[in-house]
Amino acid sequence: MSVLKAPPLSVNERFEKRAANANIIRMAKYICTRCHYDEKPRFKKRGSGKTEFYAWMAFPFGIPYSLWRMLSKTVECRYCGSSFVVKQSSPLGQTTMAIIAAELRAVESMKPAIEVQTAAINARQDAFFVAPAFPAQPAPARDVSATDDTPKSKRTIDPDAW
Repeated sequence: MSVLKAPPLSVNERFEKRAANANIIRMAKYICTRCHYDEKPRFKKRGSGKTEFYAWMAFPFGIPYSLWRMLSKTVECRYCGSSFVVKQSSPLGQTTMAIIAAELRAVESMKPAIEVQTAAINARQDAFFVAPAFPAQPAPARDVSATDDTPKSKRTIDPDAW
């Protein structure tokens, strides 16, 4: 007895399935407590690559130094370079998210007042920068026929007068 297989998914169907699963499978999200940047942080190795190279030149010392560098990575913000980056699921991350939400609500509540002020400023600028009532005067046309290679102040010199 043969088992019936489902037809292969089209590209769009695979994309939609992946997008639906993206909400389920998530990586740990981080947030910077200094600048509130919430994208993927930068993982930086401690120590120096130059020191690691020289430690490998003296073979036995390179192994523990490389292991220490690999295992002791620090997390830093990609935007501001701060090392105050925490997971969003941690208590400090939740507090930071609440602060950001409160700031956004405050900005949203001020939006109508800001729009009124912006409209008033634009009206004042429109009144100040009024276009002139007269058209710009065109530049006078130059007489091309009067131009010749000799300057107009050239005098003839009398050799006998010397």
